[in-house]
Amino acid sequence: MSCAVDQATICYEHACGKNPNNLELMLGLFNCYIRQYAYLKQQQTAMKMYKLVGEERFLLWAICSIQLQVCCGNGEKTLLQLAEALMKKRIDSHGLQELEALLVYISILQQQEKYEVALDALSTKLGKLFSITNDRLRLQGKLLLSLHQYKRAAEVFQEVLQTSSDDWAVFLQFLDASLEGGCLEVSSSTENDYHAQDTSDVGGHLGGGMKIHLSTEQANERLHKADLFVHELQQMKGQELRRVPFLASVEIAKRQLLLRCSKDKCHEPNCAANSREVAVSIAEYFRRFGHMLSCASDVEDFLDLLKQQDRIWLVEQLHNACGEYEDENTLKKFRRKIVVHELEVLLGLKAALPDKGIIAEAVGIAKLYIGNLELSKDLDPQESVHGEELLTFATSLLIELFLRTKQFGYLIEAILVLEFGLSVRRHTFQYKIMLINLYCTLSAVSIAFDLYKTLDIKNILIETLSHHIIPSLVKSTCWMELDSVLKEATKFYEDYQREAADLTILAYRHCNYSKVLEFVQFKERLQHSHNLLLARAEDSILKLKQKSESPEDLEAVLAHMSYGNQSLEWSQDEKLIALSFNEDLKTRPWWSPAPDECLLAGETSTFNRHPSWHCRVTTVHQIQREERCRSYIQRRCLLPRLIYLSMRAASGCKGGSNVIIEPVALEMELRLQHFVATFGCSWDQLEDLISSVASTNISLKDVKVHAADLMASAVFWMAYQIASAPNPSHSQISRSFKLVNALLKTILSELTRATVFDCSDILCSTKVIAPGSALLSLVCLTTEPLAWLGICLQVWLKCLQPVSKKKKKVMTMAEQLEDPTHENPSLYDVVQNFVNLLSEQLEKLVSWLAALLENSEESSIDRYLTPLNMGREPQNDTVKDPIPSPGFVICALESAMAKTDDLGPRIGQALQTWQAKSVLKRLVSSQHTILLALKESSLSRLKSLRTLRT
Repeated sequence: MSCAVDQATICYEHACGKNPNNLELMLGLFNCYIRQYAYLKQQQTAMKMYKLVGEERFLLWAICSIQLQVCCGNGEKTLLQLAEALMKKRIDSHGLQELEALLVYISILQQQEKYEVALDALSTKLGKLFSITNDRLRLQGKLLLSLHQYKRAAEVFQEVLQTSSDDWAVFLQFLDASLEGGCLEVSSSTENDYHAQDTSDVGGHLGGGMKIHLSTEQANERLHKADLFVHELQQMKGQELRRVPFLASVEIAKRQLLLRCSKDKCHEPNCAANSREVAVSIAEYFRRFGHMLSCASDVEDFLDLLKQQDRIWLVEQLHNACGEYEDENTLKKFRRKIVVHELEVLLGLKAALPDKGIIAEAVGIAKLYIGNLELSKDLDPQESVHGEELLTFATSLLIELFLRTKQFGYLIEAILVLEFGLSVRRHTFQYKIMLINLYCTLSAVSIAFDLYKTLDIKNILIETLSHHIIPSLVKSTCWMELDSVLKEATKFYEDYQREAADLTILAYRHCNYSKVLEFVQFKERLQHSHNLLLARAEDSILKLKQKSESPEDLEAVLAHMSYGNQSLEWSQDEKLIALSFNEDLKTRPWWSPAPDECLLAGETSTFNRHPSWHCRVTTVHQIQREERCRSYIQRRCLLPRLIYLSMRAASGCKGGSNVIIEPVALEMELRLQHFVATFGCSWDQLEDLISSVASTNISLKDVKVHAADLMASAVFWMAYQIASAPNPSHSQISRSFKLVNALLKTILSELTRATVFDCSDILCSTKVIAPGSALLSLVCLTTEPLAWLGICLQVWLKCLQPVSKKKKKVMTMAEQLEDPTHENPSLYDVVQNFVNLLSEQLEKLVSWLAALLENSEESSIDRYLTPLNMGREPQNDTVKDPIPSPGFVICALESAMAKTDDLGPRIGQALQTWQAKSVLKRLVSSQHTILLALKESSLSRLKSLRTLRT
């Protein structure tokens, strides 16, 4: 494509040189420059067309090209002065005919902070280009705010609100102007807390981060006047339903609270000032709009400032309000109850309940959902079922119970609750997202992928949502599925690179100049996408894994990658720094706020405090996440080159000699330094780290390094020892091989223990696949570092094969180290003995996997059902407090199966086919599939090693 555009550009340039006054040819040349993103040449060509015909659009094309040079190219900001001068000259001579032209002029002035000039332009006849008066007033108010003319700005925004009272953004700007741009700050004292809520911007739109400079009396007076104005807006009559005038009362109450906090010099969200007024205003808002499901999200930002007693008081008021509207229809009453439950979650009150309270609450939510399911019987299958949110609340409660009690049944029940919801309606996005995470946590990646496919992720959604599945696919044996996802991702980016130019040309043609900038800037953002670079890196490693049986095949793949140099270019520092992170992490479940963070995978005690279900991510935490992502990508991009260098480590030892290949050793040291630095280890600490883990002095959890990454580092370190070992002594190599063998033994021991979850409690006494990453880590260990090690061993033994055909006794590694007469064992002997030791390790792993696979799927299903049976058993009416156990929630949901006739044909038929056992059968089958694939992979490695043994 690029080559064709270049050729077309050359042809048009030649044609325009021959016919300088041909407008059609110049238009074609301009389009070519758009496709090449040659902003300077666009500007020059547009100016030639403007001088030729004098049309306003060509001048604006040149102006847009100048803006693109400044914001997307290497142009100096002084170029904006040229753009301003050109626009001013046009205005003075001909004026402007289009609103878009005026907006371009205003944006140029704003970029230069010439707000006064922009304001003057709006006050001339140019301002009449606005067909909607409020649009002009909004822009005028923003310019006045930028000039700190707060009184005039407040008057302008007030004028807008009198005719458009449901504009929330304008109301916030009105308050900013009334308080003269001041910000009443409330900062969190737990900024560095892992899951601390970020309240540093809790004032929302209070201003640009400045502290208020008005006196307390002045600020109170301004807020009082604003409150009177809001009451006037509330009294205005209109046919449409207006929420902003009533939500404005809550905003004013919040700012009054923050003002009191500022007066008391308190910087805690729960300051000494009374937050009851905010709670009262929220309760009033609920009484008016509680029947709308948006009510909870409307007031969400105000809840953080409420003190605990005011939170409890607010919930009591909400429950009382639900009984005050007997004349409302059933659906509105039901929606009010849903909103109350959602607000309780946002207030953190549900998570604070005791275990029995959580079970009772979850069962109550399930009964509320079932009791109102008939309201959805006449809905179209594509429409959302009324009360879908309730099952997500019940799931969260069950996850909370699992984290507290470690009873595996609660985790299984959470899956069954979501699957039950999907049986009612197969298109619920949030159910599928939660299930994808839970199935991946239980190593059932194939089911997770099937659910992911039903989401129909396409186009920009690939950029924002693929993080839900790619990390688990990378660690699994689902290589075909991973390949399809990565190809879809790279295809989207390649397609958009072409489409962006077409869209830009279209925007120019229709004189939509704001879209010109938007399309180009979006293209630039995608070009530096973290997800794009991740897809490229993982695609390269996948190709290596697929060809990891044969050194020749692997080297052919490496040759196609320029022997790893291609991926090194991707991970250059300047490219990593420029990465854009466009993933929508808000769609992730609260127990897994990022792809590499999951509470279900380990002990919650590793966190500073139990996270809120709806905690806000601090800026510090977000920066840490992005740094981890950059480190991960750099580590993955280094792998191909390190594999190639490791394969060459013994190439100077052909025929048993040892000639140091200095360039290989030096580069290996450099690349390996960068590799280990990505997980916080220095070159000098690497051997100590390997030794500490190998000797079980420290566990993998404590070092916080992924098993595959640590093992890969050990393999490359071992290869470095071969490449740089002095001749003739090989004692250091022998010790390194022994150390790596001990490390592998320790890693396999830890991972196999962690793979199995011991749920021996009063409910069951059995072992199942544990939630977390242990099983997938085992898969990653065998398909990556052990695969690279197997290839290297094949290459090394081929290089180290003695020239003499005379057989000699091969001493074991222990004998080599203990025998004082055997000071200089040959490298061939050392490697050969290591092959024997590695074979023994893999044999044990295969035996362990075979033992796990001996259990039938039926018995495994029964093991999952066992913890749920207690909750399914009918309770004696005399027992008021049943023993907390899994099963009560799904039992409450399944009670609907007894009255399917009342739920309509669609929902009724769906529930009649519902079976918990079928869900668990798919889960067990998926887990067995990955266990079997891991066994086959391990056997394949073992078979390759056996061919090398003497």
